[in-house]
Formats: sequence, structure tokens, C-alpha cells
Amino acid sequence: MLSYVLSWYSVCDQGLGVKMAKECTASSDTVCGVLEGNYCVDPYEGGCRAAEKHTTCKPGQFIKRPGSETIDTFCENCPENSYSNGSLKFCKTHRL
Repeated sequence: MLSYVLSWYSVCDQGLGVKMAKECTASSDTVCGVLEGNYCVDPYEGGCRAAEKHTTCKPGQFIKRPGSETIDTFCENCPENSYSNGSLKFCKTHRL
């Protein structure tokens, strides 16, 4: 039984953007969760097998929808005569 538990433990690989959320037991499998700053790209039986880093908005874009464990960040371009450094949830108007 120990080798079974250890083999599933290695599945929650931080290199895949996941961590162990629930340990393997005699009656249930290991459940991997998403590392902070990532979103799940391969959901599996209440957990996640692989995740990717959230998109980082670029200067000139704002965060239209912040990312979560299940969805990526959505960036949108600032309208004309406004700006953002990429970390704002709205664009600021240029001062004239």
C-alpha cells in the first residue's frame, strides 16, 4: 500500500502548477489542487492534474477579469487617451 500512496503523491508535481490538496487514503485517491497564481487546465475528479500561470497583462492593458483556480486572467486594451501599467483593474485617463 505504501508504494501506491507514494506513486500518487508524485503526481501532484509543482512543475505542473499543482500541489497536494488531499492525501491518498485506503478508500480515496490523491487530489491535487492548483498552486497560487495558476489556473487548472486539466481538471480531474474534483482536483486538477495540471495548471498554468495566469496571463500577465501588458502595459496598455487592464485586468478585465482576474484569474481564479478555474479561469485565466482576461486582459483588455485601454481605450484611447488612457493608460495602465498592466496591473490595474481599470485604465486611467491621461492628464492634458
